[in-house]
Amino acid sequence: FPSHDMSEGCVGCKQLEMHGRPSTRTDKFKFYNSTPEFETNIKEIDVFPSNTCNLKCYMCRPKFSSSLGIEFKNLGWTTEIYNFDQTDQICQAIEKFKGLEQISISGGETFYLKHITRPLETLVNSSANRVKIFTNATIYKTEYIELLQKIPKLELFLSIDATEDIYEFVRYPANWQEVHNNLVLFRQNLPNAYLRYRDWE
Repeated sequence: FPSHDMSEGCVGCKQLEMHGRPSTRTDKFKFYNSTPEFETNIKEIDVFPSNTCNLKCYMCRPKFSSSLGIEFKNLGWTTEIYNFDQTDQICQAIEKFKGLEQISISGGETFYLKHITRPLETLVNSSANRVKIFTNATIYKTEYIELLQKIPKLELFLSIDATEDIYEFVRYPANWQEVHNNLVLFRQNLPNAYLRYRDWE
């Protein structure tokens, strides 16, 4: 199949389907009891606009973190750095699909994107009534909080595996106290959001 003609986020599913294996795409078709997207309205999309990230987490890979990719190359563990940003294409897709009910965004670090306000504005103006965003909670800025407040059903999936020293080891070079403070601010200023995380109360 012409992988060069499709988004990076589509290639994985297409490769699985070519080998007769189920993919996220086919699983969603079964869930909605629907036919392929060219014959029906798309209700839900999971997007991965960029691998741009400010952390080098212990369990991560260069495909999901541009910072870790640089680290791997400096150590001689890889010769190629994965670095992509398809934010424009993602925004166009969200604007195109008028019947969207749910949108899920992961990365990379969503709030580390250079032009984060544009995709957030696109989310606010979309038809989706439920939005999921994955974040490492290291970044808190008033300008995007004000946009997130306009999303009726918002879920923030916070990448937190531990606290204090252990957290800082796993999520290098994050600072636990800064993340802790951000979590308090998320709770206070996003009453419309359901925060999903582990090991922190």
